[in-house]
Amino acid sequence: MHTATRRLVMILWDCASWLVATALIVGTRYEFYLTDPQWTSIFLYAAIACALQVVSGTALKLYRGRYRVGAFDEAIGLAASTLWVAVLLGLGMLVVRGSSLPPSSPPGTCSSSTSCSRPCWSRCTSSSGTTAARAGAPPP
Repeated sequence: MHTATRRLVMILWDCASWLVATALIVGTRYEFYLTDPQWTSIFLYAAIACALQVVSGTALKLYRGRYRVGAFDEAIGLAASTLWVAVLLGLGMLVVRGSSLPPSSPPGTCSSSTSCSRPCWSRCTSSSGTTAARAGAPPP
């Protein structure tokens, strides 16, 4: 395989990895019940991650032949590049959203008026002391 072709394949592989990882992580968090705008933001996030990966991979010479493919040194370089992209994306999320990272409670969890740390299929106790089933809870 020609050197330029091999490098392009490496870049495409890294971009595909960011896309698949982002879609799977966010998709499984919301059980793949996402709206079109949410899918659009996933693809936008993955495209920005891909662009940052290409820039950092080029800067670290991942795509310019500095490392042997599959060597331990390449794994360290790839980890450093991935860490750099993740930090930049995290900082970008903080700047764009103007708040902290996405909330950790998935849809269907207790509202702020209830106190519960159980999974979404369990029951929660509200501040008034009554028991209320959460969204997605099986019938009693």
